Amino acid sequence: MKIVLSHLAIALLRVVTPALALTFDCSGVKIHESEVTRQKQEWDRNPNPPRDTLSDGTSNRYSYFEISTSLPFYQIGTYYRCYIDTGMPQPDVREWDGSTWKPCTRESKD
Repeated sequence: MKIVLSHLAIALLRVVTPALALTFDCSGVKIHESEVTRQKQEWDRNPNPPRDTLSDGTSNRYSYFEISTSLPFYQIGTYYRCYIDTGMPQPDVREWDGSTWKPCTRESKD
């Protein structure tokens, strides 16, 4: 009986406990995982996704999609991408720092 109750308690915790919200901090610009997910759904419909290097000195090319944000006009030159197959934890959100695609910091929120 104890085994059944402990399994039931674990199952209830999984249902009741909400998933942690993930936010990406790109030099102070916060990009929410839900926005990345929404834009990836649009990218999934693209039959010929773009590929590019990370501008990190290697010739490896990765699939990616652009992440659009509602930045003020003076920050229009700031670019964000989500790379798909880099081997890093997904989603792999990065920002252009002027010479390379730098990973954004992942922040989990309760």
